[in-house]
Amino acid sequence: MKNTRYLAFASAIIMVFAASTSTTAMPVSIADRANNDPISAVLDVSIDGKWIINVDAGGQTVSLAVEFKQNGTEFTGTMASEVGSGSFENGKINGDKVTAKLNADVQGSPTTIEFEGKVDGDKMTGTMNVPGFGLLSFAGTRSK
Repeated sequence: MKNTRYLAFASAIIMVFAASTSTTAMPVSIADRANNDPISAVLDVSIDGKWIINVDAGGQTVSLAVEFKQNGTEFTGTMASEVGSGSFENGKINGDKVTAKLNADVQGSPTTIEFEGKVDGDKMTGTMNVPGFGLLSFAGTRSK
């Protein structure tokens, strides 16, 4: 009787373990399959909330107050700074990487900025491709 219970218990644990490690149940995109990277599809990060992002603009730091609103693997957001304001559109999250277009009013001029970042918990680093300025690096921290 003891052996029967042990076998039933061991079988249950193996079934739970197999179900939790099965790759067939993971939501993997076609792009992830092409890159043989099924893990990143299930490790999408959360960027929801308020962030302070510091942009290195040629040796001068510009601080952005950003608020992201995440819905699954997509996000939108708003940005305000001393040089302008704007909104994030077409935001995508893939694993720990984020991309978006930032439509901003920079010192009175409408500008579309390509935003790419990598998230590590409450920290984010990346680049912004700003027309007329090129690639600017940034580092951000989520506000608590």
